[in-house]
Amino acid sequence: YDRVEVPDGERITVGEDGQIDLDTGGGDVTVLSEGEFDLAENAAVRAENGADANLYVDDDVEVQNQTTVTTAADTRLLVYTIGEIDIDGEPRIAADDDLANNLWIYSAPGSGGGDNTGEVEIETDAGDGLEFTGVFYAPESEAHLDGEMTIKGSFTFYTLTFDDAVIDFHYDEALRTEQPFDGDSVPVVSYLHVSEHRVGVGGDG
Repeated sequence: YDRVEVPDGERITVGEDGQIDLDTGGGDVTVLSEGEFDLAENAAVRAENGADANLYVDDDVEVQNQTTVTTAADTRLLVYTIGEIDIDGEPRIAADDDLANNLWIYSAPGSGGGDNTGEVEIETDAGDGLEFTGVFYAPESEAHLDGEMTIKGSFTFYTLTFDDAVIDFHYDEALRTEQPFDGDSVPVVSYLHVSEHRVGVGGDG
């Protein structure tokens, strides 16, 4: 079981032609970034070799230009963030062989403090736009879509607005019985309800 941590204040930036390989051949792999996670130019993130690859980002995620985030047909890639998500350009975020269940993006804004509603901005270029095959689960985020995109799988947002968006959406029927986090409880405290009840006790007379 491999685990890599990037300390607070540091950000992971993958620039032109850079690549992060998440090799799960020895078991599950986990990467934790306490700073921002940025992909630009022709950068790539690739998960493969049969187990789960987990990427936790304790800040914002930016995916720009012609970047790729992919996972092999026998490997699951799960991305968790509590910050904002900004996707621009013509990126490809897709599970191989159109197996949408193999690529999950979770957003839980406010889990680390601050507002409880986050933002997902997707603004793509004319042409190919965004290619997404997977599950986008951000039930507490306000999503804004602008540009051309092909989405295969499913997405869940708190609100969804469009601005000249052209979307080709294909729902994956294989996801009908799937549950976020595989049905496990979310590993963060999203809400804490505290109440106070006072009881007064008095004697006769």
